Amino acid sequence: MKKLILLFVIAYFIVGCNLIDAVFYSPKMISIKGEISTSSKGNGSHVKSANAFSLADATKVLIFYGNQYTISDIKNGSFSAQAPEGSATVIAFLDANNQFIGNLFAGGLNMLPLVGLGNVTSIDLSTLTLDGTRVIPANDPIGNSIILTEQEVTFMKQVGAYYESLAKNIDTDNDGQPDIMTGTDLRINTQVGLHAGKWGLNDTKPVFIDKSKIFADYTLRIEGDRKMYISEDNVGLVGPEVDPYTNIMNSFKIKNSDVFQYYYRISNPNGKPDEQVNPPFKAGTYTFSLSSGKKYTFNYSNVNMGNYLVLVIPTFHTNDKNQLTSITYEYQLPDSTTVDPRNLLKSIVGIQLNTANAQQLYQDFDMYAKKNLTNYDYYKYNLSTPVDLGKIAAINIGYVDLLGNEYDIIWRNDLKVHY
Repeated sequence: MKKLILLFVIAYFIVGCNLIDAVFYSPKMISIKGEISTSSKGNGSHVKSANAFSLADATKVLIFYGNQYTISDIKNGSFSAQAPEGSATVIAFLDANNQFIGNLFAGGLNMLPLVGLGNVTSIDLSTLTLDGTRVIPANDPIGNSIILTEQEVTFMKQVGAYYESLAKNIDTDNDGQPDIMTGTDLRINTQVGLHAGKWGLNDTKPVFIDKSKIFADYTLRIEGDRKMYISEDNVGLVGPEVDPYTNIMNSFKIKNSDVFQYYYRISNPNGKPDEQVNPPFKAGTYTFSLSSGKKYTFNYSNVNMGNYLVLVIPTFHTNDKNQLTSITYEYQLPDSTTVDPRNLLKSIVGIQLNTANAQQLYQDFDMYAKKNLTNYDYYKYNLSTPVDLGKIAAINIGYVDLLGNEYDIIWRNDLKVHY
């Protein structure tokens, strides 16, 4: 099982399953504060980082979660900011010219997982010091405010040190101002879709398909404010700068006040019509151009997400009329270890039931807006209306992971892969 996922599921994300379309709940916000000592004795505020900055040079804090970020000023040596509960939050420190100095490093993690908080509503990092590009808090919240198992901490350490590139993306149009301050910020993430196998039914366990038939599809999504777009015509993505792609394709969608550009690449490794795959995008520098002539340059960082995929494994439960009435879920890591979804997922689990010809029978994604995750039941979902089991050919299970990646995992009534 571990090889199956590591081989075929590598998700990428940046400054950040068409099934989800980023409809999220209204989360509880967690207050985060810290201090930078102005004294040069006995602390790391004036210790130079690997890029020749010291923490005393920091004038602002970049708070990044999912594909969204906020910027807070450091005033009189302290800062206070907020981030949503249930997110993996990056806290990066920047100088007056938005140059990266370092990011928070707590409990061995390059991000702050705002999970396992109980009734905690604020986190005081206390005095911060600098070690290379690691910003170390005197009050480490991991194990204190944030309660995680040793296995979960180990799981989260796999992210690596890609966060420096995030700080470089706050001014993608290169006008000298953080994009969020001018309303021209791009929100970019990756969506991953894959076929997993056959769902479980009552007392019959789910079954994973042959790993040789698993093909993950990857889509890079760029979201911007509607006022940025004159037309979707002549809008394009080019990159990476080193060895750029020649097969980037584009689709376009408007939702509310935002515009979504979906980019994907098509590959068919075996030349078979049922094995079409949208492969992942490489890390590197990309340029996004609008029809107005405006160009945005951003760094696309990637991370091997094999160890971050949380497998949501469904079992159907029927009544005496052979109708689907409820679904129970198991949650596993790629190595089949059972995990607690409340510490690793940032959203609820959304479902869509489809027929063999892709007609929708049932969908529930309103839960993003209406459910409080504190009381949300991740292990059982009761359908509002029973659905005839014989009509169901596939279930799409969508969720957003702790790092902001979006997944669409497809389970079917057989072990074949259908495109």
